[in-house]
Amino acid sequence: MASFTHYWSCVTIDNMVERKCEGGELVHTAGEDFNRHRVLFGDQIYVVNVRRGILYLIGRLRVAKVCSRSEAEAALKEDGLWEATEHLIAVARSGTSMRFKRKVSLRTAKMLRFPNKAGFKKLKCIPRGLLDRQTLRGVRRLDDASAKMLDRLIR
Repeated sequence: MASFTHYWSCVTIDNMVERKCEGGELVHTAGEDFNRHRVLFGDQIYVVNVRRGILYLIGRLRVAKVCSRSEAEAALKEDGLWEATEHLIAVARSGTSMRFKRKVSLRTAKMLRFPNKAGFKKLKCIPRGLLDRQTLRGVRRLDDASAKMLDRLIR
């Protein structure tokens, strides 16, 4: 089992807040890079956002399947899902409650590690010590210790 972050834009978050999704179960997410990063059944996905240099942890789900938009709409019995080529459906009851104001301290964010060919990469900060808004775009694989840090914040 691997763990990944998946970035939701501020526009997506604002839309979810407007639709009163706060507290609802995270059962789905969509993007373009899940297959490229080899996201598989059983992997954990941590949905995140960076706003004004602060990391927000929206929620976590365990992957049941990676599928097309039409398959996701049928599985979720919902039309009009985001127009992405890859959709993740959560294992039943594996999704946490979505929280749009759950901040991750800068100290914790700076300890998160992402494996790469050279070892590990950390999040990029801008000169004022805040996170660069681009640092978590897309899908990023987390190391196990980092996933455990995020799990503690979700509980």
